[in-house]
Amino acid sequence: MLASTENSQSRFQGEFPLTSAGNLAPEKIVSFNTGVDFGLFQDKLRVTAEYFNRTTHDLLSYQFQSVSNKQYSQIIASGNLITTGWEGTIGITALQTSSLNWKLSLNASHATYKLQGLPGLVYGSRTFFIDESYPKMLNGNGALLYSYYLQQQKYQNGKPVEGQYEDRDGDSFPDQVPAQSAVPTTLLGLNSRLTYQKWSFNFLARAELGHSVYNGFAAFYGNYRPNSIVNMSTSVLTTNFRQSQYLSDYYLEDASFLRLEYLSLGYDFGRVFKNRASLQLEATAQNVFVLTDYSGQDPETAYGFDGFAYPKARTFSLQLNVTL
Repeated sequence: MLASTENSQSRFQGEFPLTSAGNLAPEKIVSFNTGVDFGLFQDKLRVTAEYFNRTTHDLLSYQFQSVSNKQYSQIIASGNLITTGWEGTIGITALQTSSLNWKLSLNASHATYKLQGLPGLVYGSRTFFIDESYPKMLNGNGALLYSYYLQQQKYQNGKPVEGQYEDRDGDSFPDQVPAQSAVPTTLLGLNSRLTYQKWSFNFLARAELGHSVYNGFAAFYGNYRPNSIVNMSTSVLTTNFRQSQYLSDYYLEDASFLRLEYLSLGYDFGRVFKNRASLQLEATAQNVFVLTDYSGQDPETAYGFDGFAYPKARTFSLQLNVTL
């Protein structure tokens, strides 16, 4: 039996109870991995690298249908996901003396995804809206994993034309087509630890590349509303939209970023109070800065949708540790 709900105006996936279509078999994974691990210069340079090819059979996916003004949802097991890529880590002892030690660790991974055997378009776990008026994130054969299905905006003199979209199949209606993916293809991380005598300096930086984010705030508030008092997105200064254009791929932006996640500076006073205790002082900062071309609040968002999440905090702290 398919689960249903009377509220056909509900928009969020979580409001729809999900049931399975028959007896669902567990997903099956066939994986091949090969790699190398070696050290050079008395292990001052350490390299680990791995290639992987993984095929997941009988993917569990969501299907949603609208019948007689009711929304139906169903879990199905169908299709294959082929994941191919590599990952590696490089550890370096850059400096090492009696008073100075500097170690670096760089890790990176890259993966591509290919979908096969799906029964048309299915919703993935990253779906954020299922109402026809709102954008969707779908999985389909030949498309990128977790692709946004949006209408292709038409432009004039470099500016989007309100309500004008590409009609690929010639039926006089704009088409929703797969655009970019919410899944980054490349992940990078750099960890540094430097100590000099009683001083220590550490940081962690990471990057995500090759994915996009739907700028929900700009889409929802990027139009003039003369009869209401509401904060508008600055995107309206470019678009001059009078009505909301939720399905426009204009709001889909490259979300690649580099974030300095953690930074700390410490000093070890050693034994103090007539050698009765040890004392350490450390100043730290988290979420120090983000380098990105994304125009919204944060390029790192849940489910590829940047809308109404609370901003990620930037924190500073000073910690004094006394050990007796």
